Amino acid sequence: MRTHKLSVSGAPPSPAKPQTYILIFFLFGAVVVLYLMRVNLSFAIDGPNGMASEYNWSHVQRGTLLSSFFNGYIVAQIPGGYASTKFGGWKVLLFSVTTCSLLTGLSPYASTLGFEYIAAVRVMLGLASGCLFPTLSAMLGRWITIVDRGRAYACADFGGLVGATLSGMLPMFLMPTKETTEYVGWPWMFNWPACVGLLWALGWFLLVSDGPETHTRISAAEREWILDGLAKEAKGTVKQKVPWKILLFHPALWAMYIFNFTANWTFYTLLTYLPQYMTDILNFDLSQAGMLFALPYLSFGIFEISTSVMTDFLVRQKFRVLTVRIAVTMFWSVPMLASFYVVAFKTLSVTWTIVLLTGTMAFLGGSSLNPFLTGNDLFPQSAGVVFGISNTLGTIGGIVSPILSGHLLKAGDCPDSNSQITPPESCVHAWKTIFLISACIQAVGFVLYFILIGVPFKNFGYTRLRWEAHKNLEIAPALEPTLN
Repeated sequence: MRTHKLSVSGAPPSPAKPQTYILIFFLFGAVVVLYLMRVNLSFAIDGPNGMASEYNWSHVQRGTLLSSFFNGYIVAQIPGGYASTKFGGWKVLLFSVTTCSLLTGLSPYASTLGFEYIAAVRVMLGLASGCLFPTLSAMLGRWITIVDRGRAYACADFGGLVGATLSGMLPMFLMPTKETTEYVGWPWMFNWPACVGLLWALGWFLLVSDGPETHTRISAAEREWILDGLAKEAKGTVKQKVPWKILLFHPALWAMYIFNFTANWTFYTLLTYLPQYMTDILNFDLSQAGMLFALPYLSFGIFEISTSVMTDFLVRQKFRVLTVRIAVTMFWSVPMLASFYVVAFKTLSVTWTIVLLTGTMAFLGGSSLNPFLTGNDLFPQSAGVVFGISNTLGTIGGIVSPILSGHLLKAGDCPDSNSQITPPESCVHAWKTIFLISACIQAVGFVLYFILIGVPFKNFGYTRLRWEAHKNLEIAPALEPTLN
């Protein structure tokens, strides 16, 4: 196998990589589609002619329904990561998106049968889509080398914000307003994503493969470049079974797990409840301010992409990967917490509330990227399992946060959806309590991440972290096993 010479920037010259770009595009598309199916309920449930109004659901019922997705989602994380490692991410992701599309298409009919039926469909939807990010991580580990992985992950993950953004804009075209019932209505908030998901599945089936070694249309130069890079990354490692002891107990990995939990708590709180906050407290109309609803989600993705470019640049300049991960995370953590605490403690104008919530999501996007890459850095061969464990814990926030928020809003005497009653001061305080809880949990996550991430692996059968010696591309950021 040919050895490439390093360029001045420290990276080997790269050939044209059309199949790699096609893979990233489809991974991006998968995240877009599955977020459309995940987030659509948050928008379809609100509005003067939304689901909550039509079926007269209370705050507690809304919170229960919004969290039901995550009850299935959490179960699928570790099995999804293991399945992608054992059977290949191509098959797992094809099954996931196809099943989710069918379940999403059935959602309007399930709603007519009763609250329990739509809740059950949402649980099954979460179960089917729970393997997305573990599979995405595993696919990137088979296709993308360390110097490009940050940008590739950010590009794919950006699909989540695009999906949330599109969900925020769909009510402008689909949902009836207070003045008119001309639009097709909330059922099409489910039907359109279902159709798009089935089209994605067809393209994935025809154009993508599990890895460069099995792809039938990839060029020899692109295949060799990818496999050479991955071989260098794995240099010094031994292909072995999943090291469960390390994955479950080592503090450095728990830094990632804890951070994922806290970041997901904040993200899911804003993802599921921001539309209701903006309609009930800030008095926006879902069907007329779709882009404004989408702005916080879009800012998250923009900052995540920008941070990935900066991170990969620093890695290419031969800075220690561990140093880069910590420094960039800290750089965005401080303004993120500051903006969130201001929203929680201060009574602000509508404009400043929008600005600070958008800033909170933007800085969260910048700070959360590097901790999420820890699994790929340390265990590229088991990246799907690592991310599965991490996202299992992270999804707890998605389950607890909506239920807790629903009970807080009920305790604050917040009026039910679109009752046209001005929220009392106790309701405003309930929303501030929701934001304050999220901000405090996020602060704990940042502190523990910085404390635990540098703990060595000596007591777990490994001599040192190879990312601590990451001086050039010949030394990959993986674990070096102890040789006895």
